[in-house]
Amino acid sequence: MDLSNNESIYNFVLKARERIKGHVWRTPFEFSDYLARETGANVYLKYESEQISGTMKARGAFNKVLKASEESKKQEEVSEKKFFAASAGNHGMAMMYALKSRPEKCAVYVPTTTPQDRIDRLLLHGAEIHKEGGDMAVTMTLAKQAAERENGIFVSPCGDPDVIAGQGTIAFEIFQDLPNVDAIFVQVGGGGMISGISSYAKHVNPKIQIIGCAPINSNGMEESIKAGKPINIEIKHSLSAPGNIGLDSVTFPICQRNADRWVNVTEDEIADAMYLMLDIHHKVVEGAAGCALASFLKVKGDFKGQNVAIVICGSNVSPDILKKIIDRNL
Repeated sequence: MDLSNNESIYNFVLKARERIKGHVWRTPFEFSDYLARETGANVYLKYESEQISGTMKARGAFNKVLKASEESKKQEEVSEKKFFAASAGNHGMAMMYALKSRPEKCAVYVPTTTPQDRIDRLLLHGAEIHKEGGDMAVTMTLAKQAAERENGIFVSPCGDPDVIAGQGTIAFEIFQDLPNVDAIFVQVGGGGMISGISSYAKHVNPKIQIIGCAPINSNGMEESIKAGKPINIEIKHSLSAPGNIGLDSVTFPICQRNADRWVNVTEDEIADAMYLMLDIHHKVVEGAAGCALASFLKVKGDFKGQNVAIVICGSNVSPDILKKIIDRNL
């Protein structure tokens, strides 16, 4: 898959859409009366928080698994290669859903710092867990090496072209529901979601604004773009928790050409946005989703009268974190 231009990725997104429809959900796209009144923009929320597995990650996982099956059939092989994934939770869970009714197995490599509740959920869905690596970059390297040793299929949470195309189907749905969308706010970690969304969107409308959203504590992609190359930065704890992008990042050049603007938010701003979603829209969302909403609220004055889409990318937040966010607002 050619990632060097938006037209190529756009075409792969269209193929991914045909491949995964019927396997993942077409998520709600809701106009927010409250946010429109408070900001003066026409604000729409894309609820990937209500996707299978609880996040947008299911789109990329299903596209990868289904495409691998198609290729096996073409080669007249039995599709039983083992999958390997590196994940702090969401990507691994999406892979388990994509493989639920299939014979293939999946080894999920998680950092040693991964909360036990996330590991327990992965185990519940049949994952083979390997706790290795102090941070995601190391964990990902170990998972990739294991896949090579066992002749398996490594699935990067953000750098796999099929995963990128799968995440891009979010933009397909946004344009179906709101053809005259002016701006899309997307949380950025490793860059897989924004790469798929932005490539599709920029091909359809080159004038659309793509806003990359990240916590101040962990904005590796933005800092890399400022440096002109992928770099590692000091990562601090964040509710959004994206981490570094990796020095061999395939999403870096896509973000470099497609992201029109970057917005950084504090942990308090993320927490406030998560509480707003619970209080006003009665939706439980994770920190990454709160990051996108908080970023819009930070620059809301620049988008008055415009049609704005905010990707509410997931709902997987622990009860402990949710309780702390509620308590600080009562």
